[in-house]
Amino acid sequence: MEQNNETSPKIWIVTAEPAQTVTGDKGSNSSNPWNPKATAIKAVNSVQVSVEKLEDNMSEFLALVGGIFKQAAQEAENRSGMHLDEVELSVEITGDGDVKLMGTGIGVEAKGAITLKFKRAENS
Repeated sequence: MEQNNETSPKIWIVTAEPAQTVTGDKGSNSSNPWNPKATAIKAVNSVQVSVEKLEDNMSEFLALVGGIFKQAAQEAENRSGMHLDEVELSVEITGDGDVKLMGTGIGVEAKGAITLKFKRAENS
């Protein structure tokens, strides 16, 4: 349960909207990237998110993903005798504190995603 917004610790999250190309020409449809009149504008914003909200959202995300990979590990073991040894996920935290799994083709390296790497626990 989230505490009072005034007293709960917060963390800053920097967000960015996709770049929009703006040209100085009326009605221009120029796609020339070297056009001196074309400028890419990216809206950068920073917001504060409650640490408690972020913890809750990350816990929920990890519980859901944990269930998915537990099932995948069982299927791999049952069907092929192999075991799932390691899982690596990239996640993004939104300005609202939501935790989202990054899919393929997103350009994870350019988005500042958080990489979560899970390894099978070694038997003691």
